[in-house]
Amino acid sequence: MERVVVFIDGSNLYRAFQKVYGAGNYNLVKLAEILTGKERTLSKVHYYVGKIKQEGNKQLYTDQQRFFNYWRTHPLCELRLGRVVKSGGTWKEKGVDVMLAADLLLLAMDDQYDTAVIVSADGDFVPVIEAVQVRFRKRVENAMPPEFKGMAISRACNKYIPIDGKTFNVIAMHLK
Repeated sequence: MERVVVFIDGSNLYRAFQKVYGAGNYNLVKLAEILTGKERTLSKVHYYVGKIKQEGNKQLYTDQQRFFNYWRTHPLCELRLGRVVKSGGTWKEKGVDVMLAADLLLLAMDDQYDTAVIVSADGDFVPVIEAVQVRFRKRVENAMPPEFKGMAISRACNKYIPIDGKTFNVIAMHLK
């Protein structure tokens, strides 16, 4: 059976969900299962995000910690945390995209998946997507809400999967 690993660009998807659906919390595994489908096997969900500092935004920090604590122990989830640094008066995520790209490549090299699903609109992933497709003969699919579909990344991938309002309603969750 075809093995699928889902790579989620956490802050990219969070911002898209906030703007399009008005909420950012969602069930990582349920989303990955929908993207994988019934004919394939979900091997792992890798979630990439910068870890917010407590001194930055206390409410955002608390919400993120709640989200991490909820998913940290799930056997299919792997949280991959970058850092958040202050630059020019604003907070910026660092190291997250490089970590996702490296994992996409390394897991392909180790034959850990047949298909990768990248949940992001970021066109910066195109070179590594093409390398994985050509060098390792892996399929790469892209998923995002249609309003945030990245043209460069979706064109580079073998398939684009829209995350529409119906899907969001299935995966939306409220963490306590």
